Amino acid sequence: MKRLSRSTVFLIAGLVIGCANITINVYFPAESVQKAADVIEDRVRGQVLEQPEAPETKPQETSQALRQGFLLDLLCPPAYAAEADLNINTPEIAKYADSRAARFPEVDDLLTKGAVGEGKDGYLKEKDLKSLGDLKKIAAARKTIQDENADRLALYKAIAKANEIAEDKVGEIGENFALRIRDKLRDGQYFQNDKGEWEQKKTEKEKK
Repeated sequence: MKRLSRSTVFLIAGLVIGCANITINVYFPAESVQKAADVIEDRVRGQVLEQPEAPETKPQETSQALRQGFLLDLLCPPAYAAEADLNINTPEIAKYADSRAARFPEVDDLLTKGAVGEGKDGYLKEKDLKSLGDLKKIAAARKTIQDENADRLALYKAIAKANEIAEDKVGEIGENFALRIRDKLRDGQYFQNDKGEWEQKKTEKEKK
């Protein structure tokens, strides 16, 4: 059996390292998570939960240039696999979505009053609970925040479990949910921007 030349060995090693980097960069299906977030957050807000439609399967590209190298394709095919829509039709996911839906009127009221805001990590945050005045109302608000965030964490974990996403990516699921949640806020409600600063949702007219 012929030995591989040193240059060939280095080439293969470089491709393997490059493959590892590509896998790291594309492993987390952010677009699919955000699409799932749209569906679930609509359900929480009173819409019907439906499985997102699967994207059309495109013919696999065969050109070496478009595939970025035949050998690289052989060494790390997962890096080029199309992102499939996530499975969000499980009893566990439905359980936490429904629990949040039942609580949503309370959450929405607190958001509208400016007492709480949506965090950039996908969880509800205290913003100005003192504005509620009454100590009982403040305590009730804190309980709502606690329960809501517990359901959100459980939901994100359930999504990861149903789709074989690594547990250490649960935080990224929350961050991608946050992006879709902020778009669904009503005018005047608060959210954290990417820097963690509070911003108030504005109408398109106000933005102009």
